Amino acid sequence: MINLFRPVPAQQGSLTAALLALLEHSDRGLLNGLLKRAGIDLQAKPGSEVTVRFPVPGGPPGAGLITAPGLEIAVAAQQPGEAWDPAPLLTVPAVPLTISLAGTAPPGAHGLSWEQVDRWLAEAAARYDPESRTGFLIEQFRAVLPELGIAYFEGFEPDQLTAAPEAHATLNKFYETADRFFDQLAPALAAARPGAAQVRQARPEELLAGYCYRDYSDPALGATGFLRVALNLPEQQLQAVCWLMPGSAHSRLGDLLTGDPGVRGALARLEHHPLLWLWSPAEEKKLALDPLDPEQLEALDWSQFHAGVQVGLPFDQFPAEDLAGRVAALTEAVSAALAPAFSAVIH
Repeated sequence: MINLFRPVPAQQGSLTAALLALLEHSDRGLLNGLLKRAGIDLQAKPGSEVTVRFPVPGGPPGAGLITAPGLEIAVAAQQPGEAWDPAPLLTVPAVPLTISLAGTAPPGAHGLSWEQVDRWLAEAAARYDPESRTGFLIEQFRAVLPELGIAYFEGFEPDQLTAAPEAHATLNKFYETADRFFDQLAPALAAARPGAAQVRQARPEELLAGYCYRDYSDPALGATGFLRVALNLPEQQLQAVCWLMPGSAHSRLGDLLTGDPGVRGALARLEHHPLLWLWSPAEEKKLALDPLDPEQLEALDWSQFHAGVQVGLPFDQFPAEDLAGRVAALTEAVSAALAPAFSAVIH
């Protein structure tokens, strides 16, 4: 459904115009409720005619005027990212009302914050049938506000506050167990990949997102490659990834995947279906390599991405013993399948 208010960011003051349109075409009780919320001791009579003028003739840019018998209100509303100077509104011969992100108003004007207005609209919506004109307009107007960056903090759900401490303790315990796993992985990986050495581990913000990993350099991968072993909680997988940074091996990988049946066959024979993981600061892609779609790969601009080949072991398939040895074997299998990318000399 097309939202009646969605074009509001188009020009200065358009959010003011949208609010005035809401008040003009809604039940008079909505306008009166806003005036009362702002501390304005004026009311529009039920059924009275309301007139809106925007912008105010001869007034400051972005300001509007709403009038009814016995009231005349000058209104200016701040949009996020918009320079805000409500003082010129005081030059309009009407009761001034400003609506801003902070809710402050110059002396002599009434002021509301967008949080106050949105909370008031949420309360008002509960009193109107959603199928009525006023109920429909309130819903449409409120739907646009978050798109503009206007949203108030609704607080925590009670079950969130109850569950959060236990969830935090459970996550800490999980990562303590993960540390023990990575301690056991180190000698198994060194045996499978002589010369491999840990160079990085997950940062705190990544752990909070449920992504725990260790990165390892490997002489066989050269200066532009590394191995990553990761526990990915959102995807419920232990993942082994061979990453290639931009360089000769990275460039050759695309040629091998699209033109070398030996490499494609080696990847297809891996125990778990491999993925090609392409990452850049702008976007990322994960493409299935079994089966392989050469046309899809040929259409990629490889220079824009870091490239990784990943196999994943679902958590529910963990073996009862020797998990570290099995993961080391996974990394060895991925690296071996990609060996031609590193052994070829590019002239």
